[in-house]
Amino acid sequence: MYGAIIGDIVGSIYERNNIKTKDFGLFGRGCCFTDDTVMTCAVASALMIWKKSSKSMDLYQIFVNEMQNLLSYHFWNLKTLKALLETLSQSVGTATQSEPSQAA
Repeated sequence: MYGAIIGDIVGSIYERNNIKTKDFGLFGRGCCFTDDTVMTCAVASALMIWKKSSKSMDLYQIFVNEMQNLLSYHFWNLKTLKALLETLSQSVGTATQSEPSQAA
């Protein structure tokens, strides 16, 4: 997930101005996350909520709610994104630790 978000930020300045070189700065002036990052975070969050509900809730409705929650923060900035990523990271860590190991 971090790779997708970093790629979104790095590529944001080229989104409407494509380049045909592999020689470019990673975090150039004007780089920022886009709606792709918001969507990625909403999908991840919805999947974690759905899993915690023992898959008894409607995944589509959870996703729609998460998108509405994220988009309601019209003041999105890097601080907000960092806080969301930390929350998601902690949730993933908790979910991974609670899963039984599958030893071969």
